[in-house]
Amino acid sequence: MNASPIACQLKALDPAERARQKILVGTARTKILKTSELEDGFALQFPSDQETVLELAEWITLERRCCAFAEFAIEWRRDDTVWVRVTGAPGAKEVLVAEMGIGGPWQTGRERPRSDRAVASGEAKIAP
Repeated sequence: MNASPIACQLKALDPAERARQKILVGTARTKILKTSELEDGFALQFPSDQETVLELAEWITLERRCCAFAEFAIEWRRDDTVWVRVTGAPGAKEVLVAEMGIGGPWQTGRERPRSDRAVASGEAKIAP
């Protein structure tokens, strides 16, 4: 089986799906409680409420179609923490930071830049 190229397939989603995906990725960014860098990606901790878990599942369903290079896993652990692991081949981590805005410096203890806060809050739009 050939590896997927590390590139987002922007035409994989129709306009309504793309709009929903943008809302969900923005929501996911605002709900990240903790980010752990992995060798091949990131582990993201989220609140363990039902609404968040359902939003994460919907986000991953859409994201997977346009970012086939990435692997996603939702874990609801015994300690009642919810984690999403997003991983991929070498080079995937940089695309995840650039395209999805996950795992950036603001999620590793530094304040989120103003431009990221605007995207996450819906004040700015992510280019298609």
